[in-house]
Amino acid sequence: MFDFIVYPGDVKQGKPAPDIFIQAAKGVGLKTTECVGFEDAPAGVKGIKDANMPAIAITHNSSEDFSNADLVLTSTSELDFYEIMKKFN
Repeated sequence: MFDFIVYPGDVKQGKPAPDIFIQAAKGVGLKTTECVGFEDAPAGVKGIKDANMPAIAITHNSSEDFSNADLVLTSTSELDFYEIMKKFN
């Protein structure tokens, strides 16, 4: 199903450090600016942004602050591939 998986133990620093997102981009042969990151925690969104990726936050109705995300959704059911491509292409 997935071509490449990065586990937290594969990188030196965990979130909010950008290491895991940078490693994921390298693993699929892309620059971080060619990727979009998805996260459900503010620390993860910070890591995505620090990796120079656009960040999509999936809040699950959380009251946490996701204001630094480029797109904020409540649920993965709101994901629309074509809208994401338009926004970040």
